Amino acid sequence: MSSLVQDIRYAARTMRRSLSFTFIAVLCLALGIGATSTIFGIVDALFFRPPPGIGDPGRIVRPYITRDSGSMQARDYDAASFPDYLDIRDNARSLSGFAAFAGLTLSVGQGASAEHADGIEVTGNYFTVLRVRPALGRFFVAEEDNGPGSPPAAVISYRFWQRQFGGDPAVLGKRLLVDGHPYPIVGVAPPGFYGIDPGSPAIWIPFAQHQRLGNSVYHLTERMSMWIHMVGRLAPGVTQERAETDLGAIMRHAAESTPMLDPTPEVTLGPILAARGPSPSRQAQLSRWLALAAILVLAIACANAANLLLARAAARRKEVAIRLSVGAGRWRLVRQLLTESVLLALLGAGGGLLLAWWAVDLLPTFGLPPLHFFTHGRVLVFAVAAAVGCGMLFGLAPALWATRTDLAAAMKEGVREGMDRRSRLRSSLMVVQVALAVVLLTGAGLFVHSLRNVQAIQPGFDLTHLLHVSVDLKLAGYNDTASAAFYARAREAVSALPGVQGATVTTITPLAGGAFSWVFRVPDQETSSPDSGQGSADSSSPSGDFAPTTLMVGPDYFATLGTSILQGRDFRPSDRAASEPVVIVSEQFARHYWPRESAIGQCVDLGSKTKPKCYTVVGVVADAKYVQLEEKPRAAFFVPMAQAPFALAWDHSLLIRTPGDPEAVIPALRRSLQALAPNLPYIQAEPLTDVLRPELQRRLMAAAMFGVFGLVALMLAAIGLYGVVSYAVEQRTHEMGIRMALGAQQTHVLRLVIGQGAMLTVVGLVIGVVGAFAAARLITHFLFGVSATDPVTFAGVCLLLAAVAALASYLPARRATRVDPIIALRSE
Repeated sequence: MSSLVQDIRYAARTMRRSLSFTFIAVLCLALGIGATSTIFGIVDALFFRPPPGIGDPGRIVRPYITRDSGSMQARDYDAASFPDYLDIRDNARSLSGFAAFAGLTLSVGQGASAEHADGIEVTGNYFTVLRVRPALGRFFVAEEDNGPGSPPAAVISYRFWQRQFGGDPAVLGKRLLVDGHPYPIVGVAPPGFYGIDPGSPAIWIPFAQHQRLGNSVYHLTERMSMWIHMVGRLAPGVTQERAETDLGAIMRHAAESTPMLDPTPEVTLGPILAARGPSPSRQAQLSRWLALAAILVLAIACANAANLLLARAAARRKEVAIRLSVGAGRWRLVRQLLTESVLLALLGAGGGLLLAWWAVDLLPTFGLPPLHFFTHGRVLVFAVAAAVGCGMLFGLAPALWATRTDLAAAMKEGVREGMDRRSRLRSSLMVVQVALAVVLLTGAGLFVHSLRNVQAIQPGFDLTHLLHVSVDLKLAGYNDTASAAFYARAREAVSALPGVQGATVTTITPLAGGAFSWVFRVPDQETSSPDSGQGSADSSSPSGDFAPTTLMVGPDYFATLGTSILQGRDFRPSDRAASEPVVIVSEQFARHYWPRESAIGQCVDLGSKTKPKCYTVVGVVADAKYVQLEEKPRAAFFVPMAQAPFALAWDHSLLIRTPGDPEAVIPALRRSLQALAPNLPYIQAEPLTDVLRPELQRRLMAAAMFGVFGLVALMLAAIGLYGVVSYAVEQRTHEMGIRMALGAQQTHVLRLVIGQGAMLTVVGLVIGVVGAFAAARLITHFLFGVSATDPVTFAGVCLLLAAVAALASYLPARRATRVDPIIALRSE
């Protein structure tokens, strides 16, 4: 230990004397270890570390159901119906416990104090199956999970308890106003517990309160309503294969009573972590690629550090020779040099952990759930292990070379190394760095290109200044008719606010994925081929080849969205139930049914075959995307909400246009709506661009992560190339002096030095392009609008790396041209 402490002190003094070397080496390693530690934390939380607070998680299983026929076809689907849960709970002998859960979006409080909270609806045995112990109070008991009429109860998270109640132990029994109903708090979950899927739930409520939360009893009774997730615990001595057979038989028996379902479903049991299930999420798949990218960054950082240490070993060659000549053992010196490299790596790990600590707060921005992986020591252990391993790896070769030298030659002043094995090793490491940088930058370029393609999609209306507002009026006691009346008043009140250019009401939020097709007929249409420009009653059916989307909207809908009205007019407040039925159609719809005449004044029959009802076309609007951003524009027709017989049963929402930032009007908007009804629950208001967040976040995470890794790789490659060329210049100072003394021009010396860097860069580019071409094909399904072998991306990456390499080579080359021949020759 005394010699180890001595080595550490000596290494610290050495690094303090060479601050620039120490800073560059630590920075390179911090970038590599920081990137790898962050991705390790993500992968560990998604794939390896069991959720906190759960007892014996290895015996927990999640059912995945495969149905190959019937109206509900899916493979490895992790959702089921509540009757499915009851059948398995009551009949499975291979499980010692079986529970169900589903996510909730809750409104806590009322009026101006109302706020949004994430919750989980669970069966009463949920915590028992997971073997979770409460931090305070208790969990649900049997009478609180006994169907409708059970007494209300709520369990809150530890974080919510600390934030809302200051950790007050007297919180038990206090009533929490959730979705307009009081729920006594019976317990507090343990610290860090979030269930079995990553997230930040604040409240757990039993399924017995499902209807009290404003939901339909249909969800609890119909086998076709598949919305819950299930989790079970294997009974002692039972294998996973036996449990799969048991649950499969139960599901097949239950399917016999539902003709629309596959009579032979199969059940596969996966582990507690969904990312390791038979159908991992896109985030989980992408995390694997990010892990590979992080490892490549760490490899580049290690190669760079090895190059720096090799250069440093050359500078210390005489010092090592003197120490060897006075009796120091070779392996003693190797250990000392390795201690220095490991110490550098540990400092890099410290900087890397700071970067990872900062990066963890950004994860929700990129579509990942909150992953509090710094609450565990696994990331710290990984960073330290990576630092020690990397320090030994990149420090061993320089240490061995430095201690294997000709003492007599090394002791002489002015000896130049020339091209020995160490030079070839440094050059090889440089080629590897360039090749890996090509792979990472190509991935970054492809993902950025894909993200830009999605962001550049024009849906047919202006998204940037739209605000989406919704409130669950059922929680305030409103029926369907009262809700429609409230939204009509709200539209008028909001339209009068400063900074609001227009407002409308809709039943389907644009680009949120919702779609509805109303069966219709167009009189006097005889053919059904969409390509012919004609149509028929049969082709108008949602099940036909031509199934236009139907939207039920309020007055000024198109003016608010910013959709161009090509012919006719927008909907007006006068388009009421008692007035003439009207409809507005899209350009594609009009072109399909009336290709050679105006659509204005035409009839769209929205009645039944026995009782037709003609809606007159009063407008034609430009085609737009209303369901998904990445789809092609669909044909659509629009009906005033007041004239749609079943519009009252749909949830309503407001769309508001502002001239500037939509979020700026949210406080005034909430005050205006609360003035109309003081007992409102939480008012959800967000820019319409946030509706695209789930799709864009995944692409944003890929583009941002690969982009950061690519830039880090580019910077490390530049540093490495600069170091290689600088070292070559230093070793060839005598040669440069002779060349200059014999009349060599500065341009000749520049070409000589830059040529060495160019040769290494070209070799690295060739190897990297081949590797990137092979790897890019594996990420095709993550891309949109760009080929995995996009020549523009590959060419751009090569040009960028070539430019950076040229700059990194030019700086030491210019220094070589300023060598004074007299001084260079005198050094010998």
